[in-house]
Amino acid sequence: MTRWIDNTRNARRAVHEDAQRFAEAGAILVRDSIVLEMESYGPRSGELYTVPGTRTKYRASADGEPPAIREGAYRDSWQYTPAVRTEFGWSAFAFTDLMVGPYVLGELLNYGTSRMGPRPHVEPGIERAAQEMERLLE
Repeated sequence: MTRWIDNTRNARRAVHEDAQRFAEAGAILVRDSIVLEMESYGPRSGELYTVPGTRTKYRASADGEPPAIREGAYRDSWQYTPAVRTEFGWSAFAFTDLMVGPYVLGELLNYGTSRMGPRPHVEPGIERAAQEMERLLE
């Protein structure tokens, strides 16, 4: 005689835990991909500057290039949130909260200002992360 065992509760818990880990892994992948956009672009073609207080030179990014990395503060400011349960499922986010006055530096760099052209890196990073997620799910 076959005995039926109800594992619904265990299955739900496993799916719930997997969804939470997947959301957080997605946010980490987005953060890492945005940083990689800045790190792997190659030489920039913008103006040559001296790092304040030093004799070290660095080449800034030009319009259309991802932001150049001078000292790494902006690159290192990218973080992710732990996954949280919402009414739509699990959510986690990649973000930077590095401010320049009242403005988020990432928005100024990514979209540009009236005096500086955009340095796109967020959308390309998200696209890179999406492609990697699709590859992992195949």
